Amino acid sequence: MNIATPALGPSFGVAPAGTWTCTSVFSKVVLSRPSDCARDFTSVSAACTDSFITYSRSLAHLAAGGDWKATIVLMNSDLQNTAAVRLNFYDDNGAALALPLTFPQATPTAGPIIASVLDRTVKPGATLIVESGGLAQQPANVGWMNVQSFPEVRGFAILRNAKGRQEIVVPLRSGVPWSALFDNTDGKDTGIALANKSDSTDVDILAVISDVRGNLLSKTPIHLPPNGHLNFSMAERFPFTNGKRGLLGFYSDGIDVFALRLNGSS
Repeated sequence: MNIATPALGPSFGVAPAGTWTCTSVFSKVVLSRPSDCARDFTSVSAACTDSFITYSRSLAHLAAGGDWKATIVLMNSDLQNTAAVRLNFYDDNGAALALPLTFPQATPTAGPIIASVLDRTVKPGATLIVESGGLAQQPANVGWMNVQSFPEVRGFAILRNAKGRQEIVVPLRSGVPWSALFDNTDGKDTGIALANKSDSTDVDILAVISDVRGNLLSKTPIHLPPNGHLNFSMAERFPFTNGKRGLLGFYSDGIDVFALRLNGSS
């Protein structure tokens, strides 16, 4: 990862410009460089160190190609420092997912390039837009995305289905514990996407479902491989939720979750 300008690490100090090595540490990333470490510490009293904590966020569901087009929007709200950003795309099995990527902000519009990893910089206060689509006759590429950045960026993806005229906004999240109400009455359904953010460890997720009165309906384990992804509808995976409202929670470290309400014909 190349840091084009010196950047202020959260509670650590100034990371000088240059090439740094990214190492995943739970939901964050450690940037390290063998020499020339910064000595301008702002909030800690310590000897010179080569490690700076930066940020990792994830997009729990991504669909591009076929009838789907994905527009990824990343925003650097830091008004002083350029953000170094790395996008990693994975399929359901956790393997690298190569996507055709275009850049509508470029003049003329650049691309497509085919990549499963993309490195970019985002200027202070600026926004980066990356698009991915494909030919309508080809099947959609489905998976998820991890974003590593320094300093932190925020954002979302807009998933558009041209055939069904649907549009979904998936937020970029930090993977905090997740629970939400569901409403599967009157023919409605709830779509769920899960992503394992670890690139080296399997994850076992406990899905806990209760009704609106607090009665436990199910405790179901779900297994995901490293960088794995799973999407499903509650009506299909948990048919006992049809016609019910309640609370759905997923309990595990290092995962990201996205939920979508699917309206019935009524």
